[in-house]
Amino acid sequence: MALDDPQARSSEPPHTDGSRTSPVGADVYPFVGDEVLPCGRLLSRVWERVRDAAPATDAHTVSCPHCREAVEGLATVNAATQALRAEDPPGLQALTDRVMNVVRAEIRLGRLLPLADPDRELRIAESAAAKVLRQAADTVPGVRAATCRLVRADEGTDVRVTMELAAALDRPLPDRVDQVRQSVLHSAGRDLGLAVATVDIVVVDVLEPWPPLSPGHPTGGGTMTATGTTTLLGVAAEAALAVPGVAGLQPRLAHCLAAAAAPTRTDTAPHRMPPEAGIRADRAPDGSGWRIEVRCVLAEGHRTLDTAQNVHDRVRTAVTSHLATHGVAEPVTVAVTVTRFAADVASQVFERR
Repeated sequence: MALDDPQARSSEPPHTDGSRTSPVGADVYPFVGDEVLPCGRLLSRVWERVRDAAPATDAHTVSCPHCREAVEGLATVNAATQALRAEDPPGLQALTDRVMNVVRAEIRLGRLLPLADPDRELRIAESAAAKVLRQAADTVPGVRAATCRLVRADEGTDVRVTMELAAALDRPLPDRVDQVRQSVLHSAGRDLGLAVATVDIVVVDVLEPWPPLSPGHPTGGGTMTATGTTTLLGVAAEAALAVPGVAGLQPRLAHCLAAAAAPTRTDTAPHRMPPEAGIRADRAPDGSGWRIEVRCVLAEGHRTLDTAQNVHDRVRTAVTSHLATHGVAEPVTVAVTVTRFAADVASQVFERR
């Protein structure tokens, strides 16, 4: 039984036509277990091109930072796999398990959604936002959220929410559903800083009347060379970790794959994940400046949008000041992605001390 948002502007699903190899197919749903990179290409397709030794002939793969990172991660895994085949065949399955755990954790983040700030590139992982909104729905007596999906509603920052839930029948369903919708909208704006255009709700099961939640029950994730690349990574990481509400930095896929492969190396020193693993710094294509990408894990009790804006501004200021100190005046752009909240932090996340 579907009860759509009466203010919905469109009930049409995202367009599913277009090439899967095109970097504009961000709305194309991948096969089960596959992942769409931020540039729009399927991770499996990028890896296939690497396997076939084709990336040098593909201008997009060569120039795209997201495809290059996938290539770097695959190269690390391939090197470890070749070493295992030559020296330690029984360890191959253990390596496979570690790598697949890393890849599954990355895929579970889901699509990246824009936070409500059109002037900055601020994003949140769908899985993190969905958890907060499910908890907001659960604060309504007689309701238990089952699933929550979020997709971009347009080319701006608006987001469309679709939620499935079970509800008790001791009150009219339209009234209860409207209460859930208002709770979700309130949490999206207050806790996350998401601009939600519509909330469509589908009642999929019936509950016995549910007792009110205690006042202390959480209502949401709360919220959750001197100018070379290596140096800038450290400057950006330090600035991001100093922001109140940032619990840690989420390592990028290539670093996680390297950590997964590390136990197969001949040295026995433990593989430590540096804070810079959560930062990526790339030169602009024309060499005129820097683009810094930051992947943050947030602590509860802080509004997501406010914290992401703070990270954006502090990182840009820190990197710009560092460059200026060394006589370099170049533009710096920053993109911030919230991957999860502190309660979900995995062992591979670099946490602030």
